[in-house]
Amino acid sequence: METRAFGAQTEKTPEWLPLECYTEDEVVVGRIKWPVGQRLLDLLNSLYMVHRDSSGEFLDVIDISREAGDSRTLVSKSAVRMIAISDSELARGAGGGSLQYPFVKKSEITVSVKLKTHNVNGAMHLAAGEDIQDVLNRDVLFVPVTNATLATSENHFYGTRPFVAVNKRHIVWVRVEQSGSTV
Repeated sequence: METRAFGAQTEKTPEWLPLECYTEDEVVVGRIKWPVGQRLLDLLNSLYMVHRDSSGEFLDVIDISREAGDSRTLVSKSAVRMIAISDSELARGAGGGSLQYPFVKKSEITVSVKLKTHNVNGAMHLAAGEDIQDVLNRDVLFVPVTNATLATSENHFYGTRPFVAVNKRHIVWVRVEQSGSTV
């Protein structure tokens, strides 16, 4: 997996990104230090390293879901089933505003993703000539699903989120529901 070092400019201006970490047993609601200008997927997939952030094997989460108050919690990325962002502005590519990422025309397809503990219905985006299997076979841990509807494994509605990063290691299956439009 490619790892990129990131310069001091980003280290000087960290922000806190609110998110939900879904594990097998619980949902950890909190925020992580997020180097401004970096995409959340790059952070989750460890495509760069910055001292004391969540780009390694553990997410450094300020856990606000505990009754006793905020606490620093290190959550293993391998144990995380999915990570959701509920703020639609941040979900537009958290970090995409500062750095200009090349625009790649993609087609949107509707998918259902089955995890052991949850069902995720939403959209995945494919570049020209790409297939859903190409996305799933990339050398990354997390894959994105947008405009997601979340349900428990018993199909009890949990909520909707504009962006969910799904841990591929916890995917049981992915079903393409329909081909979509170009975005």
